[in-house]
Amino acid sequence: MTELTNITACPTPSPTAPSSPTEYVVEIEIDTVDAAVLTQLRTFLKYLSLPFGISDIQITEVNITTVCLLNNTGYQCQCEDQYFWPCNKCAAYGPCDNINNVTCGCIRAVPNDGQFCQPMTELTNITACPTPSPTAPSSPTEYVVEIEIDTVDAAVLTQLRTFLKYLSLPFGISDIQITEVNITTVCLLNNTGYQCQCEDQYFWPCNKCAAYGPCDNINNVTCGCIRAVPNDGQFCQPMTELTNITACPTPSPTAPSSPTEYVVEIEIDTVDAAVLTQLRTFLKYLSLPFGISDIQITEVNITTVCLLNNTGYQCQCEDQYFWPCNKCAAYGPCDNINNVTCGCIRAVPNDGQFCQPMTELTNITACPTPSPTAPSSPTEYVVEIEIDTVDAAVLTQLRTFLKYLSLPFGISDIQITEVNITTVCLLNNTGYQCRCEDQYFWPCNKCAAYGPCDNINNVTCGCIRAVPNDGQFCQPMTELTNFTACPISSPIGTSTPSTSTGTTAPNTTPGTTALDTTKVTTVPDMTTGTTAPNTTTGTTAVGTTKVTTAPDTTKVTTAPDTTKVTIAPDSTKVTTAPDTTKVTTAPDTTKVTTAPDTIEITIAPDTTPETSAPKTTIKIGAPVSTIEVIVPVPITVVSTTPTTATPAEYTITLSMTIDTTFDNTLTDKNSQMYQQYSKDITSAVDGAYSGKLSSYKVGSVKVIKFRPGSVVADFTITSTRNTLDFSAANRQLASALRDKGYSVNENSFAQTVESGLYDPGKGNIYPGNDLVLTCNPPDLSTGGIIWSFNDYSLGPSTEEKTHTVKSTSDRDSGKYACKTTLNSIPYIIWQRIVIQPLPNIRVTNSKTVYCDGSPITLECCAENSYMTKWSLFTSPGLQTLTELKIGCSTYTYPGISEAACKDQILTFLWEVYDLNENLYSSNNVTITVTGKRMACYNAQYGAGELGDLKTSPCDADSIGTVTARCVSNTTGSGVWNVVENTCILRVLQELLDKSKNLQVADVPQFTADLRNATESNSAKIANSELNILTVVYLMAVIANVSQSFIVDKSIMTDFLKTSDAISTTATQKTWEKLNQNSTTQETSSDLLKSAEKIGGRLTDDNFTITTNSTQLDRTKTSGSFFGTFGVNSTTQIDIPELTGQTMITTIVFSAYDNVLSVRNATYNDNKNASKNDSTNNSKTDTTINGDVVAVIVNNTVYNISLIFDVKNESLRSPQCVFWNFSLLDEIGGWDSTGCEIKPLVNQTGKFKCECNHTTSFSILMSPFFVDSLALAFITFICVGISIICLILALIIEIIVWKPLTRNDTAYMRHVSIVNIALSLLIADICFIIAAAIVKDGEPTPVGPCSTATFFMHFFYLALFFWMLFSALLLLYRTIMVFGRMSKSIMLAIAFSVGYGSPLLIAVITVAVTAGVEGYVQERNVCWLNWFKTKALLAFVIPALTIVAINFLVLVVVLFKMIRRGVGNVSQPDEKHPLMMIAKCLAILTPLFGLTWAFGIGTMVTPALGIHIVFALLNSLQGFFVLVFGILLDSKIRKALAERLKLQNLKNLSFTRSTSAGPSSSSGLRGGRNGYNVSSGSSAVSSSSISDTVTNT
Repeated sequence: MTELTNITACPTPSPTAPSSPTEYVVEIEIDTVDAAVLTQLRTFLKYLSLPFGISDIQITEVNITTVCLLNNTGYQCQCEDQYFWPCNKCAAYGPCDNINNVTCGCIRAVPNDGQFCQPMTELTNITACPTPSPTAPSSPTEYVVEIEIDTVDAAVLTQLRTFLKYLSLPFGISDIQITEVNITTVCLLNNTGYQCQCEDQYFWPCNKCAAYGPCDNINNVTCGCIRAVPNDGQFCQPMTELTNITACPTPSPTAPSSPTEYVVEIEIDTVDAAVLTQLRTFLKYLSLPFGISDIQITEVNITTVCLLNNTGYQCQCEDQYFWPCNKCAAYGPCDNINNVTCGCIRAVPNDGQFCQPMTELTNITACPTPSPTAPSSPTEYVVEIEIDTVDAAVLTQLRTFLKYLSLPFGISDIQITEVNITTVCLLNNTGYQCRCEDQYFWPCNKCAAYGPCDNINNVTCGCIRAVPNDGQFCQPMTELTNFTACPISSPIGTSTPSTSTGTTAPNTTPGTTALDTTKVTTVPDMTTGTTAPNTTTGTTAVGTTKVTTAPDTTKVTTAPDTTKVTIAPDSTKVTTAPDTTKVTTAPDTTKVTTAPDTIEITIAPDTTPETSAPKTTIKIGAPVSTIEVIVPVPITVVSTTPTTATPAEYTITLSMTIDTTFDNTLTDKNSQMYQQYSKDITSAVDGAYSGKLSSYKVGSVKVIKFRPGSVVADFTITSTRNTLDFSAANRQLASALRDKGYSVNENSFAQTVESGLYDPGKGNIYPGNDLVLTCNPPDLSTGGIIWSFNDYSLGPSTEEKTHTVKSTSDRDSGKYACKTTLNSIPYIIWQRIVIQPLPNIRVTNSKTVYCDGSPITLECCAENSYMTKWSLFTSPGLQTLTELKIGCSTYTYPGISEAACKDQILTFLWEVYDLNENLYSSNNVTITVTGKRMACYNAQYGAGELGDLKTSPCDADSIGTVTARCVSNTTGSGVWNVVENTCILRVLQELLDKSKNLQVADVPQFTADLRNATESNSAKIANSELNILTVVYLMAVIANVSQSFIVDKSIMTDFLKTSDAISTTATQKTWEKLNQNSTTQETSSDLLKSAEKIGGRLTDDNFTITTNSTQLDRTKTSGSFFGTFGVNSTTQIDIPELTGQTMITTIVFSAYDNVLSVRNATYNDNKNASKNDSTNNSKTDTTINGDVVAVIVNNTVYNISLIFDVKNESLRSPQCVFWNFSLLDEIGGWDSTGCEIKPLVNQTGKFKCECNHTTSFSILMSPFFVDSLALAFITFICVGISIICLILALIIEIIVWKPLTRNDTAYMRHVSIVNIALSLLIADICFIIAAAIVKDGEPTPVGPCSTATFFMHFFYLALFFWMLFSALLLLYRTIMVFGRMSKSIMLAIAFSVGYGSPLLIAVITVAVTAGVEGYVQERNVCWLNWFKTKALLAFVIPALTIVAINFLVLVVVLFKMIRRGVGNVSQPDEKHPLMMIAKCLAILTPLFGLTWAFGIGTMVTPALGIHIVFALLNSLQGFFVLVFGILLDSKIRKALAERLKLQNLKNLSFTRSTSAGPSSSSGLRGGRNGYNVSSGSSAVSSSSISDTVTNT
């Protein structure tokens, strides 16, 4: 005021006529490279109806002026019709058409001043362009361009040299000629640093050689190499530029300069205290000094350590370092100040300084002793928090929370003393109303500015009709006591000031430089004509100035325009850097110019041609480096801008129903569909209403949102009247929208008001209570009231304005509405009502505990919409243990020690209340304390005897109970064994409650919540049947609700991720239990059905979704369809023929083999099966061996083929199947009707299915091997017997070897038997080892399995080849009776065949197959691979070939015997031929390996019988060798008896005796080799063959 004493009174402005509207030309630059945009723009402007209005602005003309295109030489900017370039532009940039004196239509560049083509009317006064005098063409200009290539690859330099070597010069780029390209400089890094070498004809000048040091000789004026990269970016220069440089002066010798010492401070930012310890240890053992390049590190010390304690940061100095006195005084010491220093301060210095060594502190004078001062009083702040929500329940919960909030409470060193709700702003049918809570009021100026919605009591009101644009909230009465009474408003037409306030908040943070902010806002001038905002916002921050202004088109009449700027006290010292930013604004705007360290705000008042007002300038600060503001300085700037009031405006909310399926994309305001719908509706409404409703404000329509119910579009309009007749306007609007393709009629419109049926201030609505809804339509509404729930009518029209829902439950949650008629259209008041779900109470169970001193924890939990408490029954009465608490209430009762133990019963009471403090539920919990020891005990169930049942609540994340029985264990003590588990995750239960009334609008968030719940709790869900059942049910609910709208990509992604979470390998066992239970076996079918249902409701866009184990592809196509799908591209789908445009959705589930059962029309996992019927509970011979593929089309498909990659190639018998949901009484199962398998040539691991319909497909296969426990027992037992027998056989051969191998034939026979037994023994041992290496269903370990397989392969082949040698030896002795081969030759042949051939085959097999990892089977068994490399053929082919050869040998031998038997029937001493044949078969069949022929049967059939026969015969081959090859040989028995002195064994020899006595044949009997040959015939006798079989 002292500065205002000399100022004279302001002159009263003379009245002026209202200003005429201002015309603006707005130029818009569109940046696009798509020529189609220009075409679309021309088309749009062609049909644009002009003029049209946007708010109070009229658009009168829109033209395209200039089009700039890029051609092959550069840009050309062409003018559109009626627009031209002025002469100066044509001359400056060159015309690309003719210049007609003053203009041209095209120039050859984009003007750099941003000017566009001008209309001819603005060019009429321009004189003709001067004709330029002819000039000689200018000579070309020569430029030298240096290009720096940054690379560390030396090959680039070589390639560049090669390129330049063959580059043809000169060459042109546009009008530029490249005449020479050379490499000048190459900088490389060697072991000491960079060296920059010049290329040929280039050199470094003398100054560079001297500055950086040469790395070659200096020849007076140049050098070719320097030892660094020049910091000025200069490169080597050509010699021509160096000719005038004088010789480098020879430097005089100087003494070497002394080294310079630097102190380097390094700041380490870490919160890990261990780093400090490690650093101290490192420095302790650091050897100093040490060098880095030419730098010597002489000393390294830690100076300062700043740590965060419970009050703030403390920065402590290390040894020999201290804080100077000024820092100790500024931040406060945390130890003693010894005159000039301290060792610790209470903050981190904001100037970045650290502790200093004592040597730097010696000249500092002693710190002055501060005079004692009284402790500063605490500062009080008022913090205003704005909560943005449309959910009225939040307000109720906030009120409840504040009601039970314990005050005061502290956060760090801040005390919260009071928390109040001040203001609540709600949207009603006319606009926003902002109501004050108790003890808070609106000041008079707000009541007058925005209009009260209750009575004004002189200085305040409790409600206003808008949200204040200055962000102010209701104020407490204490701040309003000095306000004078509100002035009585003058009649309409008088002037009222337009006022706004800008405030800078105080800067109260010590040591921190905050931003000083000044905001100046001018509210709209209220005039009788149009209204445009005059808004100026200036923000001054440290080093930054920004001004934003809007055009001013206000008609100025009479009233002054007052702008008030208030700067609040700032008690913080703020240091500002020089600010030289200059901001220039458009005409009629605020200008802010800042000089160094000075802030100047210049405000120019609104002016018109008739009046002018003085300019007012405010200066804050002075040209100094520091500004300190301590005292509040209110500054007011007043400018005179007269305004008048305008008629009231009403905001009306309308809804329009479009008869089409709701697409969830319409919930995203950024989506193309939303924007297109919004644009079409806005333009149609504006066009229809502006022509039919005179009070409608043009351009005021605004689309709020789209919601389901078909498609309901909510939009608002502004009108100067609230009573309108919409009938004609809506007919025109419906017609306009139908022309744009929207299905709308004149009855599709309604006036709507959201909320108003139930006052949320009454609190939550709880189940069991009555709900009363009140409908208050406007007084002008007509007709009765029709109530509806979720768009379903609740009855006929009635005059009752209330509707009561008796005894509510959570199923009564939903959208309630009352409908009447207003303004010739329906008037609907609607509100979503939420009934709280029943509480899911988790409470500690009654139990028995020991006297061991352990505390007893009691817990009672419910949802956050309920409160809980604990009490204890005592002899005086009920003792409250905990107060009411939202959610969980926990109390810990002290334990009873063993010393003070006595049996007693403690009875506790838990209670659950709603937030209105009404008791909802309660019960007792009994804790029995005993000193008696019982059979079972743990903390969860307590103590109990054998057979007792106890129930306990689930863990904290779940609800439900777990029941356990006390049973004895193997040690004789008892344990609690769970017999029933009803736990379900709490988050899933909450979703289950919400799903009972799931609405379309809630589906996106609900699906996302379900995905988050399943992914974050996957481990708990995987092992719980109830949790999986719940998830599948919730997915089915989503799929069902999705049938009423179009599902977008985000919802489907969440759905598939949820599916992944419950179909992992970890869930397989749980799914098996569900599929085998008669009450839950349809769950897997429900999951697949839900996926198909929601997959059929997707948007028509093409897109792909890929998750961990699922891939979805959505494609629009026609003609045919083919593609490869699946996460790992494992399934091909081919639809050769489609009719018309078809949407195809393919969903490939790679993990559904874990989910789906293998049941089919003839087999059901559970149906008609008892619990003990294990044969029917699982179909172990069939499995899903490929992806499960759902193909969903919106057309009829008669032919589809799928190619599956099988997961397990060891399975056979493929079946092409689809999931038939109606099979097995709607349980669902696999069905092969309409599908058949097709062979694939030269493709292994794949199968093709062809079907005549679409649904969910897969492939079922059976194991190739027989998985029989009996067969396994037979195999291993018989192999064990065989091993024992083979060991005995070898022992016997050793014993009788010498007496039985005296002739060559006997010798070779026993050599064969020994090697057969030895090979078979080793092979059987390897078989046992291989069986122990791998387990069924598991991958085979390649290393151990390969070793075992190699030896099995080798020794089994050796067995067969020795059997082959035995057969060939017999054939040789049978046919070549008098032939003779030496023993050595036979031995060489025997061992070459017996071991050489198997070794060769085994080694070749390994060499061929090991490289491709195809030597052994991939899983189940250690043996040669079949499916990948067919390595098994290396055993099968030799083995079966030998079996076939041995069989032929057997046939020849038997034929010889039969012939001899027929020829010698007269000899009575010969055995019967049939007996001889039988004996030969019994002996030769196992020795020749003929039993292995049964292996052919096992390769072609899984029949158990043939596998058992094969196992018996071949597993016991060692036993047969012992019996038929050893024990049945009389000579072996005789020799064995003689060696072992066993007379009884000798007497067991089989002798031949006949009635005819000794043979009298004159032929030779018994040659040296033991063969009998008849003298009367050349044929071999049957007896001699028999002897050969048994004795040779």
